[in-house]
Formats: sequence, structure tokens, C-alpha cells
Amino acid sequence: MRYFLFFILLLFTINCKSKKSVVQNTIIEQKKPGFFDGKYQYKKDDCLLTINISNLVYEIKTQNLQHTGELEIEYHDKSILFQFKELYGEYPKRIITAEFINDTIVILNYGNAMNEFVRFSECDTKYIELKKV
Repeated sequence: MRYFLFFILLLFTINCKSKKSVVQNTIIEQKKPGFFDGKYQYKKDDCLLTINISNLVYEIKTQNLQHTGELEIEYHDKSILFQFKELYGEYPKRIITAEFINDTIVILNYGNAMNEFVRFSECDTKYIELKKV
């Protein structure tokens, strides 16, 4: 019985170590300056949204908006987040944030009954995925 408990404990320890190494491999590394530079675009139905990024400065164009501002990048363990400084959603007036995933900027465009918000009312889609062109 003692050997059986030791064996189970050994297996548990090995399993935990192997999971930890997998998690460590998914940690996001900081990108070089200029990595995010380029043109990103989303086009669907009546919604056309374009973001140009150069040296941490963004320019956004929609049917109802044209704005330039500073881009702030936050690195987290498994994600890269963008904050578009001085760019506010329609309701409530809060800074627009996005996630960067594989050369795509993803913006959550509106919420739900428990968390109501709207970023770009001209785009009737939950997730705006701006792909690098």
C-alpha cells in the first residue's frame, strides 16, 4: 500500500511539472518596435473600419469617424492588449480596447443586457476582426 501511494504521488508530481512547462511555452513575448505597424481592415455589409498603425500612433477611419491618437500596448501572460488612447466608445464614453491575435485586432463591439456598451454603432457585429492587409 505504501508503494502504491508513493507511485500515485510520483505520477501526480510528474503530471503537474509537464503541465507547467506547457503553460510556460504559451507566454507572450514582447515584440520589437514596429512589429504592429501596418494597415488593418474590417469590411462587412455596411461596416468599413480601417486602422493604420505606425510607431505606436494609430489612425482610425469609419463611415462616421476619423481620429488619430496614441496606441498603448500591454503584454499579459497569454495575450496582447491594445488601448487606443483618446478614442472613446459611443456608450458609455470609455477608452476602446482590443486584443491582438495573429496579425488581427479584435474589438468587442457591444455587450449584453448585464453589461451594456457600444463601441461603433455603424457596425452591427459582436466582434470586429481587423485583419492586417
